[in-house]
Amino acid sequence: MKVFRNTFNRVKSIISNSKESIKKTLLRRKCEEQTGPEYKAFHKNIPAYLQSKGITSLYHFTDKRNLQSIIEHKGLYSWYGLQQQNIDAFLSSNELSRKLDLKKHKENYIRLTFHNYHPMMTKLKYEENIDFVCLEIDLEIACLSSTLFSNMNATDHNVIIKGSFDFLKTLNLDVFKIEYKNLDPQSKKYYQAEVLVQDFLPIQYIKNIEDLKRRYL
Repeated sequence: MKVFRNTFNRVKSIISNSKESIKKTLLRRKCEEQTGPEYKAFHKNIPAYLQSKGITSLYHFTDKRNLQSIIEHKGLYSWYGLQQQNIDAFLSSNELSRKLDLKKHKENYIRLTFHNYHPMMTKLKYEENIDFVCLEIDLEIACLSSTLFSNMNATDHNVIIKGSFDFLKTLNLDVFKIEYKNLDPQSKKYYQAEVLVQDFLPIQYIKNIEDLKRRYL
C-alpha cells in the first residue's frame, strides 16, 4: 500500500507540474505576441554553427492526418499538451515512450530531429502503415531560451539533455554526413539526437507548411 501511495503521489505531482507548465506556456505566448520570444545566450551563433555542420533545417515527422489540426491550431503541441487542450491527434509515439517522457519530465516537449531521415519513422511507416509527412522547421526554434538539446533519443537511459549553446557544440552532428546503415551501433544512437521544443511550436516556424497544404489538403 505504501509503494502504491508513493507512486500515486509521484504521478500526481508530475501531472500537476505539467499543467502548470501549460499555463506558463500560454502566458509566455501572450507575452511573445507583444514583446517577441526570449532567446538563449549566444543565440545568434546557433544557426551559423548548425549550418557549418550541414544542417539547414530541423524536422518533425507527423501522421499526415494531423496536418489540418496543425493548421487550425496554428502550430504543434506536445502530446501532453494535446491531451490537456482536448485536441484529437494521431500520435506516433507509443505508450512506453510516453511513460518514459513522464519519468524524465519531458512530456511537455515536441521532438525535432537534425536530419530528414529517421529510422523509427521508417519502421513505423512499414510495420504500422502510417503515412508520415515531414515538417521542415526553421533553425531559429533552436535559439529559444526554453529549447533543449539531447545527445541521443530523449527517452534513452544514457541520454544527456541540456539547453546551452556550449552543450549543443558537444553533440556529434557529423554522424548526419554518413548514411545511417553504415554507422556503428553507438553512432546510430547519436544519429537520434533531438531538439526539444517546450509545449508549443508556432506554425510560422514550419517552413514547408504552405507546400504541404497544397499537396495534401
